[in-house]
Amino acid sequence: MRTALLAVLLAATALADVTVRGKTFQVTCHFNSKRIAREALEVAETTWPAAIDYYGLTPRKPRERHTVHLFRRREEFDAACLTLDGKRWPHAAGLTTSDGVVLVHVGENLTSAVFGRHVLTRRDRHLIAHETTHVAGRHAPGFAAHPEWLREGSAEWIADRVLGGDDARQALADARASTVQDLVRRNALPDAKALLASQVGSLDTHERYALFGAFVDFAKNERPESLRRALRAKGPKLSNAQVNGLFLASQDEDVLDELGDDFGAYLASQQPSWHLGPGHFEPREDGGWLQLALAEERAIVWRAREVSHAYTLTGGLQIPGRGEPAVRVLFGHSLHWDDAGVHWREAYHSVAFDTSGVRLVRHVAHSRDEGGKMREVEIGRGVTELEPGKDHPFEVMVAHDSLAVTLDGESVLQWRFEPGSATAGHWGVATDAGGVGRWSELREHD
Repeated sequence: MRTALLAVLLAATALADVTVRGKTFQVTCHFNSKRIAREALEVAETTWPAAIDYYGLTPRKPRERHTVHLFRRREEFDAACLTLDGKRWPHAAGLTTSDGVVLVHVGENLTSAVFGRHVLTRRDRHLIAHETTHVAGRHAPGFAAHPEWLREGSAEWIADRVLGGDDARQALADARASTVQDLVRRNALPDAKALLASQVGSLDTHERYALFGAFVDFAKNERPESLRRALRAKGPKLSNAQVNGLFLASQDEDVLDELGDDFGAYLASQQPSWHLGPGHFEPREDGGWLQLALAEERAIVWRAREVSHAYTLTGGLQIPGRGEPAVRVLFGHSLHWDDAGVHWREAYHSVAFDTSGVRLVRHVAHSRDEGGKMREVEIGRGVTELEPGKDHPFEVMVAHDSLAVTLDGESVLQWRFEPGSATAGHWGVATDAGGVGRWSELREHD
């Protein structure tokens, strides 16, 4: 009945729907893209057997296909949540209803131009895999009593495992590790007792799911029997506390302390290759990266390893068309706090490339100034013709107080920094708001 109401609700506003069907799922795309519907179906069908195996269930063909709905417009996703689940979820982009219907808002905060050029982002695919794991989990006898860390952490763990090849899995691991490492740096990591009780109210949804996913990964590797007991728990009046009890096998405080110490050691070992900021950084099949910026925010990633004052950054870059937002090679990133840990100063340089030329820009932000807004000052410029749609090899050479940039083997910019300018620190790449950048063979050389 509620599914019928959803169809009536969307009929007046949605573009023509496209539905594709597989063995276990059917995907309805509410913005007329068979290509995206098929990709989403592939993700759901791949997730299903992995999730069934994870929960120890017997594979069976469902009596009817499970349904996944994809929405491009936020208001349609919200309306669908209200119709099928009885309330809105303002901080969510995916939902599995009590009836096992999956709703996903795809391409969130991407412009139509950026989203229209590409297939589903890694985040979109991850959401679909996460939610379809919940569909499978509903068939587990004790699923209703699974605490949040186990329910959401399991969905995160499965989604990480079924998406793409090694590069894609590493990108997901980087995203989770950089988020959790940030919690450690901020001293915001809950202790083991709070984590098991899901008493993590100070964390936002992204931080919660990253933490739960990391904990399940830890349990899968370091406490597999404990995790298996929790996943296989069943009983007519099973509770969250009983499931946690099966995981711990003891309520002794020493057991919780040991668990917290072991989890902390595991987190310390999870060092990401990249620190992922706003936007999307997608591994490509050819070994390169696709960077998609949000509609109103620059996409940024930073290499986790710091470099000294003298180094060379090399790779290939590409922008899709004339007049498109710039792509940037970033370097010399620093972030300093005052002794009281209250105020901070962040600074770095960027070499910006677009079809009008090459620019050297200094970026500075201070917590005391305009709420920490980043100020940008162009300090150097080089003129070159950057052909869109073509891969351009670049070289950014930093030598203490000087900079030399080559593009396609030709020198395009040289600069001497003022005394005291910081050039050591983290390096990275960025794509300006609303833009698309393609990167290949990104390397650092001492």
